[in-house]
Amino acid sequence: MAKGQEIEELYISLGLNINDLKLGFDTAGKTVNQAITKLNNQNKKIQLKTDQQQKQLQESEKKLSQAEQESEKLQNQIYSLRKEMIEQENSLEIARASLEQFEKEEQAKLNKAKQEKTVAWIIAGLLLCFCISK
Repeated sequence: MAKGQEIEELYISLGLNINDLKLGFDTAGKTVNQAITKLNNQNKKIQLKTDQQQKQLQESEKKLSQAEQESEKLQNQIYSLRKEMIEQENSLEIARASLEQFEKEEQAKLNKAKQEKTVAWIIAGLLLCFCISK
């Protein structure tokens, strides 16, 4: 007996029909191929969505980077403006102190001039009295 015939008889004795087995394997192969095709299609959809999300993420990162750079520029401007404001406040304080000192000196000069004027009037009055009394 040939080996192929022995195998066929074994299948028959086990209640297996080779044609049914071939049909089953063919059906299973088609089912597996369909499942693989379906999975490949789903994978492509997922890959497209992932690529799209990756692109959106890159755009968001670019915008975030630009916003960070703009924020840094604004922070530097704020720092410069605060520094300038402090310098101006200091200059203003110095000017205010100089003005107060000037006002004090001018008031002192004015008071001295008033005193000298008063003394001059007193001396003039005394001289006049002295002249009249002679």
